[in-house]
Amino acid sequence: MPRVEGLLEELSNAYAPTGFEGAVRTIMRRELSPLADDIETDGIGSLIARLRGTADSPRVMMAAHMDEVGLMVRRITAEGFLKFQTLGGWLDSALINQRWVVLTREGHVQAVTGIKTPHVMSQEERSAGFKREKMFLDVGATSKEDAEERLGIRPGDPVAPDSRFTRLNGGDFYLGKAWDDRVGLALMVEVVRRMRSQPPANTVFAVPTVQEEVGLRGAGTSSFQVQPDVGINLE
Repeated sequence: MPRVEGLLEELSNAYAPTGFEGAVRTIMRRELSPLADDIETDGIGSLIARLRGTADSPRVMMAAHMDEVGLMVRRITAEGFLKFQTLGGWLDSALINQRWVVLTREGHVQAVTGIKTPHVMSQEERSAGFKREKMFLDVGATSKEDAEERLGIRPGDPVAPDSRFTRLNGGDFYLGKAWDDRVGLALMVEVVRRMRSQPPANTVFAVPTVQEEVGLRGAGTSSFQVQPDVGINLE
């Protein structure tokens, strides 16, 4: 279990919003390359690792997605706040009081969700709830120019939740982000590891996919490439 726990920690801590899966792809390539007979990347970024058995068929494809729900910077206000759009399915209420990391070209920038303070809201506004359109990300910038020039933030930058892996109060439960679907990826690695010592009679493909949270895109393109007879989704 220490090996599996270490992999789960690394996968959970990695930032990989939908469409920006590079950090997790690097981990999965490192883990699968020594175990697979060959490994490649398809046109939109999914990995395809092949374990050759004694027969080409049936072709079995195991899939698990690398991406996680996140945000994307839409624009920067004159005051230096970030307006955003969601990547994947979020409840508006789940966005409040979250800590985030903006993945800029120059490095990581910490952020926290901001809302209009209830002290200056009307009763009607309070009872209506908090909508994402009214929220913003506060990065500690003093102006739009400060956010752009000092912090290097631009529209289009992806944003990931910032929640670090830990054992929950020293017990057997883990606390962290992106269990959907980093658990599936860790399981995939362990299955391939065991198959390496007992090669299958058929051909098996281990496929970490991209962009699942916005429409199963990587699963679709990789399936066309693999042409499996059997598909197993580790979700």
